[in-house]
Amino acid sequence: MKRPIGFLLLFVSSLSFAVGKVSPPKNVIGMEKAKLAALQVSPGKIEGSELEFEKNQWLYSFDIRASDHRIHEIQIAAVSGKVVGNDVETPKDEAKEAAEDSAK
Repeated sequence: MKRPIGFLLLFVSSLSFAVGKVSPPKNVIGMEKAKLAALQVSPGKIEGSELEFEKNQWLYSFDIRASDHRIHEIQIAAVSGKVVGNDVETPKDEAKEAAEDSAK
């Protein structure tokens, strides 16, 4: 028996909603340990930090104003403590992220 497409869309929507409510695992390394790891990659002043589910894993994400006066986004895997992201944000990237954060 074929199911209507509406049922499938409803199922996918409810699944997406449920994923947004998932809590991080209990075995995360902790914010302070993650901060130390991020600052080893990019020394500077931490201007923002969060624990988020992204790229199919829990990540600590840090925005660090480095000595080059640019924002470096460093991502640390919350369970393993490994560096999984190291990007320099352009002013355009910063504005986009700020807009997304204010929409939350």
